[in-house]
Amino acid sequence: MISTSLLIVDDEYMILAGLKKLLSSDKDYPPLTIYTAESAKEALNCFQQNKIDIVLTDISMPDMTGLEMIEQMRALVQSASYIVMSGFQEFEFAKKAIMLGAVDYLVKPINKSELACLLKRIITEKQGTEQMWREAVHGQRPIADCMTDGVDKYLVVDRKRMEGEMMAEVAINNQTFFFHLCDTTYTGNLFTVPLNAQSDMKYLRNQVERLIFYGTVSPSTTESVQDVYEYLQPFIESGQLTSKIELLEETLPKIIQRNPPVYLVKQLFIQILTDLYYQCRQTKREDLDAVILEIEKSPSIHDLYQLSKMKIESMNQFYKYSKHVYDVLLLINQEYQKELTLKSVSEKIYLNPVYLGQLIKRETGLSFAGLLNKKRIKMAKQLLISTNDGVEEICFKVGYSNIGYFYKIFKQSSGVSPKLFRQNYQKANKHNKISSEEPNGDREMHI
Repeated sequence: MISTSLLIVDDEYMILAGLKKLLSSDKDYPPLTIYTAESAKEALNCFQQNKIDIVLTDISMPDMTGLEMIEQMRALVQSASYIVMSGFQEFEFAKKAIMLGAVDYLVKPINKSELACLLKRIITEKQGTEQMWREAVHGQRPIADCMTDGVDKYLVVDRKRMEGEMMAEVAINNQTFFFHLCDTTYTGNLFTVPLNAQSDMKYLRNQVERLIFYGTVSPSTTESVQDVYEYLQPFIESGQLTSKIELLEETLPKIIQRNPPVYLVKQLFIQILTDLYYQCRQTKREDLDAVILEIEKSPSIHDLYQLSKMKIESMNQFYKYSKHVYDVLLLINQEYQKELTLKSVSEKIYLNPVYLGQLIKRETGLSFAGLLNKKRIKMAKQLLISTNDGVEEICFKVGYSNIGYFYKIFKQSSGVSPKLFRQNYQKANKHNKISSEEPNGDREMHI
């Protein structure tokens, strides 16, 4: 809950001291942080230096009237509430006070109960507005509900809470950030942007998330990293771990420039590390799960790269494929769309097909046909999620000549038909665009 601050302005010291004592000690009044000023000039200085929620002011003061002071305060900040008090029950004073946005006009001597009720009402209304702001930040109501005074405001995001400002806590990349609704801009904050009734909070949260993760927000963003994975994939399957690290480092600036959704970049790295883990001896599922969890918790793209680099370097001693098997993997990767057989591949690398088949089985755990099907189904999945091509067309594109056999192998590999796989992806992807969170299910299908 936001602490409520009250500024009391009166040129009569006894009234000022009496009100402060009453409001500070009487249990009928809500808890307040109280400031006092004996002149309008002093009050304006206090107002500029502190976040003031409520101003209780006299009208008749020597340097300027309370009403003139309110006009200047409203030019600085729109969100403060004003209570005007006077020793005279003048209609014109009351009328002008209301025109300036004063909540009420009290005649001295101040009625204790009336003032207590008034302050409680103002504070309750402010707390209700604070709740509305939290709901708006979390997408539960439109921002317009928080802009009822018709005045544009600012969204100020920081790692620390700004005292006195309306605030909502938001978890981004496993860190807590504070989204403030402010009447004015501040310097030195993480993110500041003007707000109006038409502002889209989902878009703004996405911008903040990208800023935190990438360190910058690109004017031109992309919603896919499919092509990045397709570019990296041949190198992933070709050995030479050192070259993979260098390639990742080269790709990093391109990813940052494109600013894709954070969850997609994390899934890209998950897929890369998953592919590499399955090329290693002594791979344990729990080891891979731990890496995936670390990736998901990475607060920035640079942390993600350093983590991936460290994991790739640690794989070196467990990398398991011989040169002959790498040659086979490379051929499959490059020519999976063609009609490949163990015999034709063995002829290309000058090995006996029986020996090569045994070598492949020993090092990969799969037959040559199994490796080829794995590659073709993987590419079929990518086409299913990244194109509108029909299933039969995709079948032929990835190297199958029989649609029935393609369906059979696809279902064995994925547990669902190609059509249902595409439908499941579209549903999950729609959810991702709304929540910017990684969906459950097949990680590979989202790359």
